[in-house]
Amino acid sequence: MKLIMYTSKALMASLLRILLLLLFLLVGHCRGLSTPKAVSTQVDSSSTAPCPHYKWLIVGGGIHGVGIAARLVGEGKIDSKSQKNNQLLVVDEHPSLLYSWKERTKSVGMAFLRSSAGFHLDLPAKGLQEFAGEYHQHVVMGKNNEIIPTKTPRRNKKQSKKDLRKAKNNRNKKVGESFVGSDYQRPSLELFNDHCDLVVDKYKLNDYFYRGRVESIFCSNNNSSGDDRVEPARLAIRCNDDAQTTKIVSADNIVLAVGNDDPLYPEWATDLMATNNNKGNENHKISHLLQISSDENVKEVDSVNDDDDDNDSSQNGDKVVVIVGGGISAVHKALQLTSVDNINNNKNKTSKQNKSLVHIVSRHSLREQQFDTHQDWMMTQELAQRSTESGGSGLTKKLKEFQTIQAPQDRREVIKKERVPGTVPAYMSRGRGGLEEAVACGKIHWHVAGVVSANETTNGKYQLRLDNGQDIAADEIILATGLGKRPPGFSIVNPLADETGLPLSPCGYPLVTPSLEWKLLESESSSGTSSKIFVAGGLAELELGPSARNVAGARMAAERIAAAAGV
Repeated sequence: MKLIMYTSKALMASLLRILLLLLFLLVGHCRGLSTPKAVSTQVDSSSTAPCPHYKWLIVGGGIHGVGIAARLVGEGKIDSKSQKNNQLLVVDEHPSLLYSWKERTKSVGMAFLRSSAGFHLDLPAKGLQEFAGEYHQHVVMGKNNEIIPTKTPRRNKKQSKKDLRKAKNNRNKKVGESFVGSDYQRPSLELFNDHCDLVVDKYKLNDYFYRGRVESIFCSNNNSSGDDRVEPARLAIRCNDDAQTTKIVSADNIVLAVGNDDPLYPEWATDLMATNNNKGNENHKISHLLQISSDENVKEVDSVNDDDDDNDSSQNGDKVVVIVGGGISAVHKALQLTSVDNINNNKNKTSKQNKSLVHIVSRHSLREQQFDTHQDWMMTQELAQRSTESGGSGLTKKLKEFQTIQAPQDRREVIKKERVPGTVPAYMSRGRGGLEEAVACGKIHWHVAGVVSANETTNGKYQLRLDNGQDIAADEIILATGLGKRPPGFSIVNPLADETGLPLSPCGYPLVTPSLEWKLLESESSSGTSSKIFVAGGLAELELGPSARNVAGARMAAERIAAAAGV
């Protein structure tokens, strides 16, 4: 009898384990990916076990990844009506699409984009301009319900160019200075982000999104049938779950649309942060503008929202903030901290007006330039074709000359020359409420110097010593020192190149075709995979040119990759 009872219990336990396993497999199937496997530092690339397969897989859900996904869906390269749900997968480690873009632009205090409204993520060339008119109608429509036209007024025979510019500026003011800048029709960050959300919804891109981090791509021939068939590449994805499991998928087409997630920390800042951590001080206030958390539950601490007014370093109660760096991000943040609107928005959060006195510490003086690269580098093939059809020259001279350069080292030199880092546009430096005005009022101080050392004082403040002999006492240090110099996604790109022989330039960036496909030369043997691998963003700059990393570059990459996709 005991034996029977024991056997029955064992049988019930076995059945329960089988039911749980079936439920686990069902959940994994519904999520569209393979069953989770235990995490290991190495992935068995020789395994022949079947895994979920996709027509297109995009690594990166930022501006470039979303722009490419929208183009593939919008041009019908993806069968959105397919019941198999294996047409497209967009993988990103952050909680949602465009999360990194939105968090970083919010962190730096950006109000308007630097580029014009002609550069966006939707397919129609004037999609953002048309959206701006509708946006104004629904968000800030006038009392008389007047719909403001967004088209540029045509010039009549009696109207001078000066009058035309004046009419255009007036039209932009009617649309609302809070949404479109009068110069170059620059969209506000709010407008641009809402349009991005519209694009995501329009093409149902969230249906293709999977949160995880692509750890590796392996292209070794996994075919065990004995014939010469070449298998598609496989990707190992570290999932964002409590178990940190790894999933294996494969794809016919892989797009590396990864950005640089490697903020650059000066050595003195790293030492200071390590010292604070060793002391157990979790409330130290030294941060990098471009450092973001993948945890959406972690709230960003705004520099001006703290209630420690009694400990402010300056005699008049202003909070002293040091921003290290002299580019557009540094100036964005400085203007945000010292703006009247920012002070007014924080009146209800503190017992008194919580103003900030900002010191910008930069190794160079102000460098004024409208764009980080000349507009001639931002022409898409669509715009070039329209130019040709209307009797123009098509591609700009700069782009034509760049395409004739054969040596990657020479192309790299052109990129270094044309893309000037650490620049600030005139509207931020000389415009109303800009940098020059803030400096004249004593709200911002610009120091042309480097930081020699920084120490935490006994009262919880920071003492910075500059190489010009100055000392600055600060309540907070904000780093606007940019991103690291390594190629984006180097932890994926370098091992993939080593395994397959895919060509890299001396600077470590992929050598790709005009369609942005990264493949072996015709004279070389197979890379061991049937998959096509494309690149975008910074990884494509040796082909696209200096503007590859910005929004214009995202549009340029999307149209080339979609064109190479065929039907």
